[in-house]
Amino acid sequence: MSSTDDDVVLSMQDVEVHFEQSTGFLDMFSEPDTVNAVDGVSLDIHENEVIALVGESGCGKTTLGKTAIGLQRPTGGSVEYRGQDIWEAKDGRGEIEIPHRDIRQALQIIHQDPGSALNPNRKVLTILESPLKKWQKHLSKPDRIARILGMLERVGMAPPDDYAYRYPHQLSGGEKQRVALIRALLMNPDLILADEAISALDVSLRIEMMDLLHELQAQFNTSFLFISHDFSNARYITEKVGGRIGVMYLGELVEIGSAKEIAENPQHPYTKALRWATPDFQSIGRTDQMPIRKIDIPDPVNPPSGCRFHTRCPEAHETCATTAPDTFEVTETQSTRCFRVLEDHEYWESPEITDESESESEEAGAGADDATSESEAAGD
Repeated sequence: MSSTDDDVVLSMQDVEVHFEQSTGFLDMFSEPDTVNAVDGVSLDIHENEVIALVGESGCGKTTLGKTAIGLQRPTGGSVEYRGQDIWEAKDGRGEIEIPHRDIRQALQIIHQDPGSALNPNRKVLTILESPLKKWQKHLSKPDRIARILGMLERVGMAPPDDYAYRYPHQLSGGEKQRVALIRALLMNPDLILADEAISALDVSLRIEMMDLLHELQAQFNTSFLFISHDFSNARYITEKVGGRIGVMYLGELVEIGSAKEIAENPQHPYTKALRWATPDFQSIGRTDQMPIRKIDIPDPVNPPSGCRFHTRCPEAHETCATTAPDTFEVTETQSTRCFRVLEDHEYWESPEITDESESESEEAGAGADDATSESEAAGD
């Protein structure tokens, strides 16, 4: 995709989102733990672009998505819509060129469970009229109805006069998702966050829904930030339109690139592990051995030092345990947080980390802790 700074719809720079973990009654006098949900992520989303974020549950992709559209306030970094800081606009700070009301209209969301986002006591027509009444007050009632019926037919809900007067419980899961999509598009948004928007659908309906998203994106010139735990869905939604796939791990964006680059030439060991575990990718560089040392994901309250993936990475060296990698460019469209893309880095000279060496290190650490405890007990 050929893009310039002039067509950036949304820009996130060094975004951090940290949560204080709630404690029980017995822990009320202790300091709460901090969960690093998103840690230092920078990402630009361009006009009419599709970006899919993938990763295991708890990696921070949904939190990052909600931060992008202004539903989650970051604890660090900045989020800008067309050069306007979203939170400065909301708080009324500084010189505001784009009012927060316009930003809210431009950044929309489709949820995983559309049923919970649709009022069960209102008919589809009433649900879809609400945003038009609020944001496009110049439209008359006949104009609103005509536009809604046209959109219902456009997404395959025909006859539209029938669907317009149904309640949400009279719709299938796919039909509810279409209504939620129409409601977002009626706002004429620049960016839509699709948060696991197809995960609850059957496989055949997922393909149908993603094809519909492609068609509507071309018609409305809307960008999509697509959140998914399914690597094959991320590839499908991005590959046809020249989009990008971003891979997240423990709050960090560890790799991003075109769908072809991520599918066929991943650079980060975690991306390779995700690809290995996805059935649709098993014909691409498939090996019998799973490219990961440990299944368990580290605690986000206390993430590993250095590269956060080093405790599970089969390619880890001791440098990875002590030094956090920066983001390195691989091509014009692909970048990764991994020392292996640098030919002359000290990573290559440092010893490899194996399960045995890690066990010895943990035992040594435990011994040091025991010695400290004995000293404290002795009053030293």
